[in-house]
Amino acid sequence: MSQKHMREKGAFHSPQIPKTLRSDILIIGGGPAGMAAAISAKRSNSKLDVVLIEKNEIMGRKLRATGNGRCNITNVNAEGFSEVTSFLSSLGIVTKTNDNGFLYPVSESAADVSELLELRLKQLGVKVYTGVTAMEVSYASDKTEFVTSVSMGGASSQGRLANALKCTVYSSALVIAAGGKSAPVYGSTGEGYRWLRGLGHTVTRLVPSLAPIECGGADLSKLSGTRVRAEAKLFKNGEEIH
Repeated sequence: MSQKHMREKGAFHSPQIPKTLRSDILIIGGGPAGMAAAISAKRSNSKLDVVLIEKNEIMGRKLRATGNGRCNITNVNAEGFSEVTSFLSSLGIVTKTNDNGFLYPVSESAADVSELLELRLKQLGVKVYTGVTAMEVSYASDKTEFVTSVSMGGASSQGRLANALKCTVYSSALVIAAGGKSAPVYGSTGEGYRWLRGLGHTVTRLVPSLAPIECGGADLSKLSGTRVRAEAKLFKNGEEIH
């Protein structure tokens, strides 16, 4: 298999999920949080039956796009920085910090990071199913386990989910690592918030943390994705506000 093919299609072939499945831990979401949770669970107890489902056809789709593909993992000023770097080092991911405090893998390749996480999942025996969309999450009637209804059909085929193969996953523990709702093109469409509310959790009001500034006049669309070091000032109605 060529390196290019692996990076477009994911590192491993996913089997078809059974009609009914039972596990110790079900993890919804195959991004870095979900993969890290699965790895940590298996490291804590290798006998645990850990299942991870991802609605995209490949794992880490949003991760592969971060930092313009270079994988800006975190910042030296972020809470838990040392824990993150220690975990990455334990996986064999060598990192570096630039002058601005941004942490990158030495290879500056987000695909490398995603594929190494996938490799560790396989080595630890985590059961991974891609192209599987979680539909509903609930407690069992006696509240001794979680019941998750899923459909075979990835994020690219949402319109066909009504006719897709339906499956049920029963688990003693559930990890919802479905991302937020800021990047629907990568699969972060916000379903996790609804599931959490349904399970009795409180979800705080969502507000944008990173948003564009719309500028009148010249068309700046060709600058999209371009990053430069600069000093900037923000004016509103001719008055400097920042």
